Amino acid sequence: PRPMVFAIMRNGHEVIRGAMTDLHESCEQNKTHDFKTQWKEFMDWMAMHAAMEDGTGNPTQSSPKGFFAVIDEHGSVAEKGGLREKHVLIDKLEQKVVDAMKRNDAGLIKDAYFEFEKANLDHLEVEEGFMMPSVQGMMKSGVNMKKLMKEELLPLAQETGSMEFFVKFAMRTLEKHDGGMPRARVFAHALWAVGSTEEWEEWHMWIKESLSPELYSEMSHLLQKPVS
Repeated sequence: PRPMVFAIMRNGHEVIRGAMTDLHESCEQNKTHDFKTQWKEFMDWMAMHAAMEDGTGNPTQSSPKGFFAVIDEHGSVAEKGGLREKHVLIDKLEQKVVDAMKRNDAGLIKDAYFEFEKANLDHLEVEEGFMMPSVQGMMKSGVNMKKLMKEELLPLAQETGSMEFFVKFAMRTLEKHDGGMPRARVFAHALWAVGSTEEWEEWHMWIKESLSPELYSEMSHLLQKPVS
């Protein structure tokens, strides 16, 4: 199969959904300590993903732009969809969860998290409804998606957090919550397509360390450099 570079963003949504499934379970079972540990990792990963969408917010910085700016150049898609405003709402609901955790009250945490979870799941669906047709349109019009990912999106994640954490958390979560689909393989194959030889040496090691031996052996033939 050909690598689907945009899977770093699209299957990033499946990382978020999978992580929220784990958070939901901890909430339901009143496992407050587990929830707090999971929430910290989840927030760190969400920050890296959101950075790739939002960009730096600095209008004087021409690159990396972030995904919303890119799709606005192809039809004001993020602007029309109010996608940036939805991130502001999600930020407020995240803060409510943080405030509940400070009070260490399992009931308050549950209420705040479930409110956040519903809004975030809705927000992912809305984004996909705007973003996927935009991506398909860019691909049909000949936009180099690999170059776009390498120059305009991925550097924002690398500036925001640890790439090792980004790769490992995604791999673990996508293997656990695969939805009957090769989500981890598709994400890894996208990373393979955009990484330099030097970057890929590290990323490949992190992927291998994060996956079960069985799943890694199924995909390893796709993860050899050099990229054509």
